[in-house]
Amino acid sequence: MPDHLTEQQLTDIETRANAATKGPWGFYDGDTYADVAADLQMTSRASYSYRQKIAQLEDENYWDDPDHEEYDEQRAPEQMAANAAFIAHAREDVPTLVVEVRRLRDELAEEKASHNPRLRCLIVKTAKDRDQYVGWSTIADGPTGVWSRQTALAYGFPPSRLNRADLNGSSDLSCGDGHWDDKGWVADQRGWLRRDRIGEYAVEYLHGDRQAAYALLEPFDDEPAGQ
Repeated sequence: MPDHLTEQQLTDIETRANAATKGPWGFYDGDTYADVAADLQMTSRASYSYRQKIAQLEDENYWDDPDHEEYDEQRAPEQMAANAAFIAHAREDVPTLVVEVRRLRDELAEEKASHNPRLRCLIVKTAKDRDQYVGWSTIADGPTGVWSRQTALAYGFPPSRLNRADLNGSSDLSCGDGHWDDKGWVADQRGWLRRDRIGEYAVEYLHGDRQAAYALLEPFDDEPAGQ
């Protein structure tokens, strides 16, 4: 068993849970249907089937296996009721567990990222309908990277940061830096960068064409941005 559930495993569990029939679940023995939540009398039928299975296993020398589980005739209905309750609650429990695992994983990923210098930048989504994310240093007033969602995750950014950028425009949690209604930033102390130009600016800047990048800025005091 792996040390932790992968994102794909969590997604598979969530998909199976969402595809299942909505509760409450019940029990069908071929003749009648019993609502698990309302009628646990089914345990008597299950207990009978269980005793039949035990008899079959006795004929097969099952009891020679030292790991077998002792069958308690008196506790069979109680045990089957517990099993039925477990199954009946699985439809709600599984999605809850998936959400909790993701929450804890996001918390851990955010904590680890906060100690990684290359992941400390602000994540800005360039447009709501565009799969492009820019890393922006509020210290250096410039871009640190440009990624798609997939490449940003591969780079090491926590999914929760990208989710915030999808929702709000950026990963900022404090003053709304980079949110959808943000007007822009001072860039490289050379001019004002409008928010809607951040993607194009980052690409030109990081590709080394500073002249093309600075041409996208609105200059201070009406001076040419490239000077």
